[in-house]
Amino acid sequence: MTAGSQPNQEQTKRCLHCGNVFADRDFNCSACGYTPTRSGDILCFAPELVAENADFDPATFAEMAELETRHFWFVNRARLLTDIFQRYFPKARTFLEVGCGTGLVLSSIQRGHPNLDVYGSDMYVEGLEIAAERLGNSATLYQMDVNSIPFHEAFDVVGAFDVLEHVEDDQQALENIFKAIRPGGGALLTVPQHMFLWSAWDEMNLHKRRYAPGELALKAARTGFEIVYTTSFTTLLLWAVMIKRVVEKRKTDISPEDEQKISPILNSIFSGVMALERGILRAGIRFPVGSSCCVVLRKPVEGLSKNA
Repeated sequence: MTAGSQPNQEQTKRCLHCGNVFADRDFNCSACGYTPTRSGDILCFAPELVAENADFDPATFAEMAELETRHFWFVNRARLLTDIFQRYFPKARTFLEVGCGTGLVLSSIQRGHPNLDVYGSDMYVEGLEIAAERLGNSATLYQMDVNSIPFHEAFDVVGAFDVLEHVEDDQQALENIFKAIRPGGGALLTVPQHMFLWSAWDEMNLHKRRYAPGELALKAARTGFEIVYTTSFTTLLLWAVMIKRVVEKRKTDISPEDEQKISPILNSIFSGVMALERGILRAGIRFPVGSSCCVVLRKPVEGLSKNA
C-alpha cells in the first residue's frame, strides 16, 4: 500500500459530519456526501486543527526523524512496543497507530510483524510525509484527530504512543479508539507518568497532564476496555529523569535541542540500561513506577452497546 492507497472494502468508515456508518473505498459518505480533502496523496480529516496548534512548529519533525534513530529512549521504546505487540497481538492483521509522527514505532512494529497491514495517522502532514518516506509503500497514512477517528470497528489493534497527554478530553479520545477497534481486538497505549516529573519539557510539548499510576487503566476500563497488561517503564533510569527534571524546573524556556542533547557515551550507557529493562519485562516482571506507563487493552466481543 502507498501513502495514498485506501483500506480494504470491509473496513467500515464513520462519517465525521453526520455519523453515518458505511463502507466505501473512497470515504464518500452515502448519507451526506462528505468526502475528506487531500494534501498530496494523504487524505485529510481535520486540516483545521493545524491552525489551532500554531504554537507547535511542524518543521521539528525533520529534526526528530533524524534524532529518533539514535536516541536511547526513542529506539528502546520502539523495540519495547514491538516486543509487547508480538506478545499480545501475534495474530493481528490490521494495525492503526494514532499520532504516528514520523513513523518510527510504526515501522518497527511492521518489521517485527511483516504480514501486518499498517495504517498511521497524525495531525500534521509534515510528520506523515516523513513517515511515508520511512515506511515506503508498506503503510496507509491519514491526517486526522484522535477525537475524530473516521473508522468503525475496522482494526484488529489501535496504538497511541505518547498521544493522550496532548488531548484535553482523553476520555473522549479513548472512546474514539474503542469504536475504531473490532470486537475482540485490542489497543496498545503509552503515556508519560508521575506529575512530580512535570517540567518545562512538558510545557514545551503542550502536555495537558502526566498520568498517575493506574490512571490510564482506570480511564480505559471506564470506556469499556478489559485490562490485559499494564506496567511502568523507563524505571531503571527514573533517577536520571528525576535529576534532569529538577534542573529543568529552574528554566523558564527549553528547546527540543536542549531536551534531546546527550553525549554519545551516556546515550550508549542509557541504551544498555533500557535494553536490560526490556529483558526484565520480557521475563514477566512488571514495574510499579517509571517515567512512562504502557497498557494493553482488549475490546470485549459482547456488551458494546454503550459505545456503539
